[in-house]
Amino acid sequence: MENQESKVNTVKRARSGAHAHSSHAVKRRNPLRPILTFVIIVLGVLLALSVFFRVSKITVDGNSYYTEEQIVQASGIEHGDNMFFVNRFSAASRIFAKLPYVQKVTINRKLPNHVVIEIAESQELGYVVSGDTYWAIDSNGKVLEKVDSKKAKDLIRIDGLSLKGPKVGQQIETKNGDTEKIEYLATILNGIQSRQMMKDIGYIDMSSVANPVFDYKGHFTVKLGSNENLEYKLGLLVSAVEKLKENEYGVIDLSIDHQAHFSPN
Repeated sequence: MENQESKVNTVKRARSGAHAHSSHAVKRRNPLRPILTFVIIVLGVLLALSVFFRVSKITVDGNSYYTEEQIVQASGIEHGDNMFFVNRFSAASRIFAKLPYVQKVTINRKLPNHVVIEIAESQELGYVVSGDTYWAIDSNGKVLEKVDSKKAKDLIRIDGLSLKGPKVGQQIETKNGDTEKIEYLATILNGIQSRQMMKDIGYIDMSSVANPVFDYKGHFTVKLGSNENLEYKLGLLVSAVEKLKENEYGVIDLSIDHQAHFSPN
């Protein structure tokens, strides 16, 4: 009887040991399955990206000064490039560096194969003179290109700045590093552009940053005062001129008491 019970216990222990050994074996294999699955999925995704998502169409919106071909070439984006590996920041930087009339760039992907380059272009607004050379600038004071005297006549002349070697694609600088003048000039030019007053301004004299002056309609010398409330001041100017007669000439001072003071010549 005892021998029979001993045999039964021996069999149970053997079965228990076999079961434990089998469980350990299963536990050792389980961690590899999710890792292998993940690797397979990643490789599949990379393969799909490299094979299926290739640039086959590039379009440009918002251009007028430059052709679509010039902009695409400047971007460095080419047909066959991987859509997800196109560096949009680098492409935009290349466009800015090579095409000075570009003011803003946005590059978007449209899956599976389409890249859209949207740009906004600068407008020639004024010109500065350095030596014997005329340089066209936009509303932010960025140098766009050299121009001849004939073309300069259609732009606003900027006086009162001693310039440090103008460079195309860069903002103008003064020899003494007077950034306050440049910033105020940009504010004035942006205000003029937003009100579509470009044809009415003959020159802007920035000799005094505390009180720049400009010619308006060939009839009035306008004193702006300090760099504050410019939009309001331009509104005062327009309202004041509407109340004057067409044959009147003089000085309109916008620097005093938030009012327009007219002194006839």
